[in-house]
Amino acid sequence: MEAREIWNKYEQCRDYLDRKNLVSNTNKYWNFYLGNQWVGCQTDGEELPFMNVIKPIAKYKIATVCQNNTVVNYSDANGNTEMEDVYRNLNQMFSALWEKAGMDTNVWKVVKDAYIAGDSYAYFGTADVRDMQILSNMAVLLGDEQNPNIQEQPFIIIRERLQVRRLKEIARQNGIPESDVSLISADEDTDYLVSNKEDVMKQGDDGKTTSLLYMTKINGIVNVAKCVQQCIYQPLAPVQAKDSTGLPSKGLTLYPIVNFVWEDAPNNARGQGEVKELIPNQLEINKTLARISMCVKTTAFPRIAYDKNAIQNPDQLDKVGGAIEVNGGGAQSINQMISYLQSAPMSSDARVFLTDMMDQTRELSGASDTALGQISDPTRVAASAIIAIKDQSALPLNEQVAKFKKFTEDVARLWPEIWFTYNPDGMTVSYEEQVGPAESQLMTAVITKEDIERIMPDIRVDVSQDTPWTKNAEQQTVDGLLERNLITFEEYADLSVDNGPVPKSKLQKVINKRKVEAQLAAEQQAIIEAQAAAQQTMGMKEGDNNAMS
Repeated sequence: MEAREIWNKYEQCRDYLDRKNLVSNTNKYWNFYLGNQWVGCQTDGEELPFMNVIKPIAKYKIATVCQNNTVVNYSDANGNTEMEDVYRNLNQMFSALWEKAGMDTNVWKVVKDAYIAGDSYAYFGTADVRDMQILSNMAVLLGDEQNPNIQEQPFIIIRERLQVRRLKEIARQNGIPESDVSLISADEDTDYLVSNKEDVMKQGDDGKTTSLLYMTKINGIVNVAKCVQQCIYQPLAPVQAKDSTGLPSKGLTLYPIVNFVWEDAPNNARGQGEVKELIPNQLEINKTLARISMCVKTTAFPRIAYDKNAIQNPDQLDKVGGAIEVNGGGAQSINQMISYLQSAPMSSDARVFLTDMMDQTRELSGASDTALGQISDPTRVAASAIIAIKDQSALPLNEQVAKFKKFTEDVARLWPEIWFTYNPDGMTVSYEEQVGPAESQLMTAVITKEDIERIMPDIRVDVSQDTPWTKNAEQQTVDGLLERNLITFEEYADLSVDNGPVPKSKLQKVINKRKVEAQLAAEQQAIIEAQAAAQQTMGMKEGDNNAMS
């Protein structure tokens, strides 16, 4: 495959997205989220006021979706129990690498991008899944923009800005002729970057250029090539690795990329975010606030009208203690030479309208005060009622929560493919396992080459949700059992959730302390009893001796 062929596909995809205004719209949505809401407006250099209602709404919804932690469980699709130990190791690998990759933080970024722009992507381009890249919708170009299933795409292109020097090094490592390497040069193609701040002034090898990562499936196996406009610097080849005998692995059958779409759009692989819907209201709020601000300024600092023939130094009119020079008249006629233009008073309806607009925007978007947990007097509301309110307010986001679950499932399905493609001889992952309340032990999970061959055809992925509200309800149930004396304190500590109001580890420490104290007390009691028995025995002996005497 030639660079020209890949670049032609890239230009066709780019032209399609340009007709949809994807780049300009995405930059617009990000500006409104970040608070740059007067961009493009003529302000004569004046800093205009704004009240950003978009960001708190966004943060609430993103948090509501991402707080639904997911638990991944691998198992055999056919119910084969002989592989339980293997799948247990696989589960440990996933949990350990999920934590090491910082996925709990990364998924927030993915969901945030999707909320703002409509869709976002997580790309795993190396053998180490911890090297995940979070890509915006502007960096990913799809071969079929109408198909939402990313694994059915005829090809996927990822565009990025890379330093020319680095690209030349990679090209030489891949055996690219020097005549082609010398063609790699810097460009200024940065329109698709969010908040374009790249230094395009650098030229030569220090400059940057647009690099394309091209992925397609050939006979069911993912093939990857990398190129710039001038040449291919990594030829098209299947994603495979060789085992210890020199034989190639099966190869990657899934594109190493997972997408998250905030809300589906008909015949559109991109989806739609929510910032777009909030912009009209945000603009009206800003305009109303600007008008109120202007009215306040003109009322507090009215304009001055003066007789230019009489006033010799008008620059002194707005200075405190300034001396005013006048021609003719006298002090008694100054008021006739200078007057203040009083503006019409501002209607109270303006402030009412502003408040109503902000409240209605939050209410209609599902981020009302109730949803945010802003209750005037929480001491008078039961905890269960607060939880019920929160649960009810989160219902409109059930679709996004389900998509978040699917995103996690797609990642969990992709990772074993990556592991076994790049590690055909097997792999070992270390992890820590809790063996006590405050004690952990370093363990290892091993997947052999034989395990890989048995796992891959029959692997099953189950993802369950573990929400804070579910944990709270579980903890309340356990609390109720203890209050009714249906369980012991030891059982209560064992049944309590890990991150409850009182951490499970603290409860275990209390139990351990009680056990130690009870053991010490028992030992002391045993000593006392032994001493008493000894004294009693000695007393009996003395009595016998006296009797004999």
